[in-house]
Amino acid sequence: MSVSSGKPCKHSNIPDSIFHSWRSEEIASANKDSTALTIQYSFKPSSYFSLRFMNSTPQFHPHMDLSARNLPCLLFLHGSTPGGFDVSRWMASGISQIQSIWDPVSRYSALNVLDTSTGAFCEQGGSKEEQTQSSASKYDYFNIFNPTILEAASDPAKSPEKTRHFTALGMLNTSRPGYLNSSLTIEDTFHSEALSVLRLLNSLSIRSIRIIAHDTGALTAMELASLPQFKDRVRSLVLIDPVLSDPRSKIFALRKSLLVPSFLKNRYFYSKIKSGYDSKEFKNFVKEECGPLALEEMSSCTEMEMLYKYLGVLYSRNENRNPGIKSDLIKLLHFAANESQIRRQWNFVSSPTLVISTSSTKDEFTLNEFNSNSEILLEQRKSALLNVGSRTLKFARVCGGGKTMFPIGEISKTTLDFLNSYGYIG
Repeated sequence: MSVSSGKPCKHSNIPDSIFHSWRSEEIASANKDSTALTIQYSFKPSSYFSLRFMNSTPQFHPHMDLSARNLPCLLFLHGSTPGGFDVSRWMASGISQIQSIWDPVSRYSALNVLDTSTGAFCEQGGSKEEQTQSSASKYDYFNIFNPTILEAASDPAKSPEKTRHFTALGMLNTSRPGYLNSSLTIEDTFHSEALSVLRLLNSLSIRSIRIIAHDTGALTAMELASLPQFKDRVRSLVLIDPVLSDPRSKIFALRKSLLVPSFLKNRYFYSKIKSGYDSKEFKNFVKEECGPLALEEMSSCTEMEMLYKYLGVLYSRNENRNPGIKSDLIKLLHFAANESQIRRQWNFVSSPTLVISTSSTKDEFTLNEFNSNSEILLEQRKSALLNVGSRTLKFARVCGGGKTMFPIGEISKTTLDFLNSYGYIG
């Protein structure tokens, strides 16, 4: 997708320096083959789930599936590690799976494996006699859904308010600047990135969006939602493990990531998946990166298993992700230096907002409660959003998250519940 690159604007509180001059030349060199900003994206309806939805071919031009034009649009903004177009697609695939799970006309509907005589679920492809009997201690993916949704799926007339779960959605996935062939923005600021996303939305004639952002992508989401010329078009915000204040730990993590050569990172992550999806190494990889709850989701549902099998892709081609990590590092340094000024701009955010925090240790998952570090982080996020203009500000916690990602099933279900209530997708 090519959009006008615009002109660099000067921040009065950022002095000229050798670094800024060098960085400007580096960005100009990286974008020398194009006079416009190139954004890697795809815009498809949620019915595209799942194999076609994970197609590795992105779009770079304003061509779209016309069936998605007038659907409620979800914009996915990935984080930094991992980051890239494929991470956004993975996040969108989780939402698409939840959206399809109780849809009676979807080929992926759970109703296809429901034994109506017993109310129990059968293994896919099995008979009624082959239905699985889950013990009380075993995680059951289908149990995360409200039973009234099943009633609505069986007879929509009984619960008409629940039929909104079947609304098709438009999924807009982007590769943030520097990640997987997306151009760097004129400036390394989240405000500049937000303006580039705005130009993409305008070129696609998207009237309103619901933003789902992870990690550092949350800062771009907040910039978008506070733009005076755009904030009324943001219907809702969902921020997953967002970086909203004091980014020193994230800055350290990105610096550490950039010190490791790309080929070593590629070899390390390949060693985790080369033995196959059923191997102990791969399951430990899922547990480490996405959390212990993700491992239970993976073993409880065929479609969830398929999504987690794609996880290794998100950690590949690190040489094509490093420019984005470097850009995010500089953006975070700018945010740290101007945090109070930037956060004052968040007063203009009026969209209903949900912040989802996940735990990152095994003990938290085992005990089903946050430890003191997680509680402090949650309070910091609440404090960062204390003065936003939104009348609806919700906080949710999920025990069982990982080092860099999250359990896609539980997070997607929590997200969709919020969107159904406050995102106007019904």
